[in-house]
Amino acid sequence: MAINTCQKEESYFKNTQSLKTKSMIQTKFPSYLSYGQINNKSYKKEGETEYVDYSFKNQTILRVELSSSGAMLEEFYNGISQRMSFGKDLQRAVFQHYLASDQLKSHLHLDWINEVVGIGNIYAEMIQKTDQTVLYFPAVYLIEIRIPISNDKLSLLEKFLGNPEVIKLNATTQEATIITRYEDRNENLTVPLLTICTPIAFTVQTLKLIKASGLISTEKRLRGIVGQARASNGTVMRNFIGFPTDNWKSYSILYQSTI
Repeated sequence: MAINTCQKEESYFKNTQSLKTKSMIQTKFPSYLSYGQINNKSYKKEGETEYVDYSFKNQTILRVELSSSGAMLEEFYNGISQRMSFGKDLQRAVFQHYLASDQLKSHLHLDWINEVVGIGNIYAEMIQKTDQTVLYFPAVYLIEIRIPISNDKLSLLEKFLGNPEVIKLNATTQEATIITRYEDRNENLTVPLLTICTPIAFTVQTLKLIKASGLISTEKRLRGIVGQARASNGTVMRNFIGFPTDNWKSYSILYQSTI
């Protein structure tokens, strides 16, 4: 399969973030794994076995154990062990762990969803287990962030895309169409759609970077969409239903998938 935007993004984080870890650790452990980022201070070695923790919101969510006999992955939430998985190496342990998991029942995933929507005017899709689940290592889940940009924020968008920190993210823009349905008419709005693909571990901090730039609108029709990156043939449509307080019945946003 050809390298796509999300695969390039996953590779970028894998390569650049590892530079921040101690050389002793980075040869054994990725700098991020699933929802968490490595806690270098947690690293320890006992005999031939090495251990390190991964954190989300300053709490340990994964503990990894590596030895010559294989790898063990233990998941935590609020300090309580949830379950463990094993493999001949860390990659196999990770894939086994998440292929068997249902994120709809995961307290950690619900916590992640709350962090995402807490940014403001962001719709977050739950990650659902399917027969066609695609996992990446070490990202596990790759997330697409899509932010519709209003005309009055175009200058902010230009400034944002020129930010050296953002350039590293391989951010892209494309045209999107928002179709709003009223009682008596439809209204089409064409807007730029900012898209950034990121490992799930960096979703919240990337959204905070976008918010700090002023690009996230308060208008409901311009809400951001955050969801698992997946292959698509052709145009994607997302539908949203209005509330009794809205003067419109529903709206849809149409765009091309980046994969």
